Amino acid sequence: MNIEAKHIDRYGGKAATIIELTVNSGDYSFTESITDLMTHKVDKKIIKSLRDLADELQEHNKKVSMEYLDEILDRIEKEKEVLEQWESGKQDNNNVVEKVGQ
Repeated sequence: MNIEAKHIDRYGGKAATIIELTVNSGDYSFTESITDLMTHKVDKKIIKSLRDLADELQEHNKKVSMEYLDEILDRIEKEKEVLEQWESGKQDNNNVVEKVGQ
């Protein structure tokens, strides 16, 4: 997916009179003007919505990363327990290899 902003009627260092926001995907394309036709400004609600969405997506990625790290730490802890048991003579080598591979 790709999201683009197109600035229309912008020249000589002036601000665009129209800004179109386009969402392109393999299956669809959607374009919407996000500027007020009279003032040529982007509504503050749209800007806030985009910022909130970006924050929400970043928070999602942080959660996914933390969950992944938690899974890795859990596996390391299990491997540590199995190895400690093996070192203390409570596990035979074949059993340790099976548990570490899980």
